[in-house]
Amino acid sequence: MQEKNLDKLFDGVIKKLKKSNSIQKSETISNTTIINGTNSPFDSVAFVELTTSLEEDLEKLTNKSFHIILNDIPQFKKGEGKLKIKDLKNYIQKKIKK
Repeated sequence: MQEKNLDKLFDGVIKKLKKSNSIQKSETISNTTIINGTNSPFDSVAFVELTTSLEEDLEKLTNKSFHIILNDIPQFKKGEGKLKIKDLKNYIQKKIKK
C-alpha cells in the first residue's frame, strides 16, 4: 500500500471518529500525535475505535483478514508507553508487505 493511500485511510478513520465525537472535532491529528496514554486526544474507547476501524477498512481494501497486534509494534512492546500515529502507520505498512 502506498504511503499516500495509508494517509487517506487514516484521515477517513479520524474524520469518522470526530463525526461520532469520539475525539474532539477541534483536535489536530498528525503523524506525531500520541494515541495512547494521558497526553493523548484518544481515550481508551477512541483508541479501540481507531484500531478496529483501521482493521475493518484494511480488510476491505486488501480482501484479507487484518489484525493489529499491539505487542508486535516495537514502540508499544518496549514499554515506552507512547505510541504515535506514525508508529502505527509503519507497523501497518510492514504487516501489509508480508
